[in-house]
Amino acid sequence: MRTYLLSIAALSVIAGGAAAQQGHTGHTQPGALQPGAMQPGAMPPGMMHGPMSPEMAAMHGGPQAGPEYMANMHRMMQAMMTQSMDPDPARAWALMMIPHHQGAIDDARVVLKYSKDPDVRRIATKTIEQNEKGIAELQAWLDQNGGRTPKH
Repeated sequence: MRTYLLSIAALSVIAGGAAAQQGHTGHTQPGALQPGAMQPGAMPPGMMHGPMSPEMAAMHGGPQAGPEYMANMHRMMQAMMTQSMDPDPARAWALMMIPHHQGAIDDARVVLKYSKDPDVRRIATKTIEQNEKGIAELQAWLDQNGGRTPKH
């Protein structure tokens, strides 16, 4: 749940920045990045780039699961930012949702690895099944709508 909330917060920051940039016509060449714009695949300012401190690990699932959750988050966010570059908003959304669903699968596998709680394990297993189905649906839609690679 904490990973999900962090994902939503990070996406809100990214979306807010993108919305603010859309409203500004700018004074650069067409196709050039606006000052302060992120390169595809770059992490937003303030996001973690190095190893997690023991304090951060304790706050994010403990010394075993915490680093795995954070690695999953970093991988998911980078993939989502790269995919968001498609100019078609429907395709960009579908492309971003695939790594988002994969991130949920990866986190569910972490909790299955470390948690003994039967309810959490049941929910994690269901999460994996639902998100694998979601990925397959998105991939099928993309296959019918221009392919699985962003059109920059």
